[in-house]
Amino acid sequence: MLNEFLTSTLQIVIVLDVLGVVAWFVLAAWRTSPKTVMSSPTTMSVASPVTLWGKLTGSTDPLQSASAQRVGQSLDDSLGQLRRVLDSYRSSLA
Repeated sequence: MLNEFLTSTLQIVIVLDVLGVVAWFVLAAWRTSPKTVMSSPTTMSVASPVTLWGKLTGSTDPLQSASAQRVGQSLDDSLGQLRRVLDSYRSSLA
């Protein structure tokens, strides 16, 4: 009786594994590749690839890079901020 139960359970697990592999390939085939979008002749932007988290949450807003968030800062301000970060790491390690 235990042998038959374990055999049935193993067969179910194998079927689920095969279905998972098939679903993996089907979802991979549906995934779109990132494409370059030309908004004007002088500027180009790269469309962000659709991630699994984006599909689950429905968010299509691309994340901004750190350099795009702080356009108005000078090089001295950026280096000062980097120095503060590195000093805080140094003090936390000491």
